[in-house]
Amino acid sequence: MAMPYNRYFVEIGRVVYLTRGKDKGRIGVIVDVVDQNRALVTGPGLKRKPQLFKHIRLTPQVLTGFCAGTKDRLVHKQFVDSNVEKIFYDSLFYKKLQARKIRENLNDFQRFKVLHLKKKMNTLINLKYGKLRKPARKAFFKKLAEKKEKIDALKGTQ
Repeated sequence: MAMPYNRYFVEIGRVVYLTRGKDKGRIGVIVDVVDQNRALVTGPGLKRKPQLFKHIRLTPQVLTGFCAGTKDRLVHKQFVDSNVEKIFYDSLFYKKLQARKIRENLNDFQRFKVLHLKKKMNTLINLKYGKLRKPARKAFFKKLAEKKEKIDALKGTQ
């Protein structure tokens, strides 16, 4: 089985989102790589501890200017100075997480309303698409018929 492609690399200074455990939902920074399965993660409100790569999600942000094993104090300072939390909370990934949470907490009637609105929206989209597509199809088939006539005319002259 092929592994999915990940465009971000595990590196010192990479900002991560924790997906499991006691600190689920928090963001931290990779301070050191322990082995092929774990990295040492710290951040504001997080204790420095190893986290499994299975339990973290890499983000596009990287803090630069420190090396492996940098003290928490320096990491926290750079974390705050770089405005990492604000950038993360404005990211598409975080917005998708929030949308998923809202979706999970819907009751039956709310799910029905969402389904009904989706159907309505798709109907409107398909109507608009059909109106745009119709003239293009007519022009295409007209051009095709003209080409066919030219070919038939050339065959008739031979």
